[in-house]
Amino acid sequence: MKQRAVEGVVNQPNYEKINFSEQLQAGWISFQGGVRRVSRTLDEGIQVPNLVVRTFQVVVTIFSMFPQIDIYLEIPKQLCKDAKNFTNILRGFKSVDGVVNFKLQFKAIILNISGLTMMVLSVISVIDRFHLLNVTVIKVTLTVIPIIGVLPFGGLLPLSIIGLVGTTLIMGLEKQWKMNETANLIRNDKLAYWSQLDLGKIQQKIEKYQYRVEHEQQNEYVGKLGQWRALARSWNHIRREDLEKFRWAKESKWQTKLNKLEQDKVSTWLSMITHITVVSRQIFLVGAVLSGFGLVAIPFYVNLGFDLTGMRCDLGNYFIKKSIRPIQVSSVSMAWLYD
Repeated sequence: MKQRAVEGVVNQPNYEKINFSEQLQAGWISFQGGVRRVSRTLDEGIQVPNLVVRTFQVVVTIFSMFPQIDIYLEIPKQLCKDAKNFTNILRGFKSVDGVVNFKLQFKAIILNISGLTMMVLSVISVIDRFHLLNVTVIKVTLTVIPIIGVLPFGGLLPLSIIGLVGTTLIMGLEKQWKMNETANLIRNDKLAYWSQLDLGKIQQKIEKYQYRVEHEQQNEYVGKLGQWRALARSWNHIRREDLEKFRWAKESKWQTKLNKLEQDKVSTWLSMITHITVVSRQIFLVGAVLSGFGLVAIPFYVNLGFDLTGMRCDLGNYFIKKSIRPIQVSSVSMAWLYD
């Protein structure tokens, strides 16, 4: 009996413990990655439709200058509003991604709040447009907001646009500043170094990597330090033709990076100009209300000027981005010089 009891204990199946916290964490990470992929796909796919809508809106605005044509433009104007609402909803998924992949940064928080607000307001507009639900209570409630209640959606729409586009504009300025720094570094340091290669410059590289390895404990530079030392030892035995090919390849690599950076700078400037036209319009509306002038309409030709400037920058930006191709510069190894 005792033996059977022992065998029963020994042969008892072992159940593997399930770590629910690890599974939940893995599931959340997978969910975050899925939201990020959907957001990027929508953000890339919405660029062309958004550009088409913006161009069509400018065309409708131009034709509305003529009274005899304007009476036939009610349907095109409504189509522009509907298309703009749908594109705002799709672009709002970027803010959903920002909430799911949350970052405790002031600019990121402003972007997410503004983007989600615009998304919700666009959903309300679509619901009201197609009479899916009665949203009259929501619209009336927003109009009783003190001072700014006379603005669209109680001021939430222009304020969210200012928050979203204004923050994006600030980020564009920071990006432009960083790109200028990088371009100056490439131009004054990298290209200047590789314009002519001699033993003195090689010694500078050796001292640079030696300091990083010995004093800063950056062991990833040990290999590069060895390469530059080997090049210095073999300096007198290297053919000048091979050395010139190596120098030219390095110089071409940095020149290619500089050219792409200059294109990125132009693209960023065009985006910033577009953002300025959008923010200026909303600041004018909010500023007029806060100053006590009430809901003052922006002069037609000023509106048209904003639209034309924005459309021109968007078109230029689109074609510039299409012309920028990824850099495909293979790594230039110096090992063949002294092997």
